[in-house]
Amino acid sequence: MKKQQATAYFRDGEVQIALFVYIEEQVQVCYAPELDLYGYGTGEAEALASFAVVLDNYLDYVTTHQTLDRDLKRLGWAVNAETRLYTAPPLHELLRRNTDFAAILQQRPFRKLDRLVPLAA
Repeated sequence: MKKQQATAYFRDGEVQIALFVYIEEQVQVCYAPELDLYGYGTGEAEALASFAVVLDNYLDYVTTHQTLDRDLKRLGWAVNAETRLYTAPPLHELLRRNTDFAAILQQRPFRKLDRLVPLAA
């Protein structure tokens, strides 16, 4: 049986990420396990907007400090600097490495959203 691959990749100025939206202590949470980033809000729209700010700040930081490759490798991504193709770790690896993510999938109702967003310039 083929192991499931996460949906995230960086290429050609865009990022495709999987977002998991769930409720924790009456707060909507939006989590991207491939990047280990969270957004929060009183509703889903607010959590997604918060996540967009967090993602923008993250991308601005790694662009400014030229640490994108190093940070993605730290998160388990396969990085090909020559082609500028970045592939997220397989889902089973994310679950093995990230017990909080595993708990979300096992213990909470969640909704998975796939989003394509531009990289920060």
